[in-house]
This record gives sequence, structure tokens and C-alpha cells, in this order.
Amino acid sequence: MPFDVDWQTIDDVLLDMDGTLLDLHYDATFWLKNVHALVSNLTGEPEHKIRERFHQELQKHEGTLVWYCTTYWASFFGIDIIEAKKRLTHLIRFRPYAQQFLDALKPLPIRTLIATNAHPDVIQLKLDEVPLAAMVDGIVSSHQYGVAK
Repeated sequence: MPFDVDWQTIDDVLLDMDGTLLDLHYDATFWLKNVHALVSNLTGEPEHKIRERFHQELQKHEGTLVWYCTTYWASFFGIDIIEAKKRLTHLIRFRPYAQQFLDALKPLPIRTLIATNAHPDVIQLKLDEVPLAAMVDGIVSSHQYGVAK
């Protein structure tokens, strides 16, 4: 359903990063497939057992900052999550039309900010792959405030 927006009456646009501007394929591939295989290869524990433990732990922390905290999950799995995620950075992509939307906002007198629950290290991984930082006025991580949005 199309709608009209009077952009001249808007001062700030807050956008989420993952699933709004960036495609979720990268994160889904890592968290739903790769991390279990990686830990299994390192420990010999069957992938299905790792997946089961992970999902139980996820349920405990749903809605909290821990859910998004790579430091926490690195400790949980006993691996360097950021190094492991680097193996898949080729999957980081904009969602369709996200770049065009941000480009359309650029000439307007609007401050464009990203508000994300992503860990700062994950944000940096993504910024190393896509020119997102240059397309917005700022990026704020919930980790800066110690609480999930």
C-alpha cells in the first residue's frame, strides 16, 4: 500500500540495521548453520547437541542484550565469534532498495541514524563490507547503553 510522506516535516529517521537495511542471510547462515558445525569440528560434539544447547540458552536470554552479545556467545561456545564470522563476510549485502532509500534521504535536511542491537564488533565487520557508514549520520549500538532496544 503506497503512502505519502512529507519529508520536509521530518527531522530524524531511525533505522534498524539487520533485516531492514542489511539482508539477514549473513547472520542466519552463521547462527543457524556455521557456528554449530564449527564448534562440532573443534570439540567432536554432535551438531544437533550443540544446536539444542544453543537454542536453550537463546531462550533464556531472548529480549536481552546478551542475545546479541558476541562476547557472551564466544564464551558459551569457546570460540572467537568475530574471527568465525569473518569467514562469511562475503554474504553481507544490502536488502533490495535499501541503498536507494538511503541515497534519497541524503540530500534532505534529515538526520539519518541506525539504532541496532548488534555488537560493535559485528557492526564493524559489516561496515568493512558495505558502505553503510558513509550513507548515514550515525550508528548507535544498544551495547553503548547496556540494554537492548
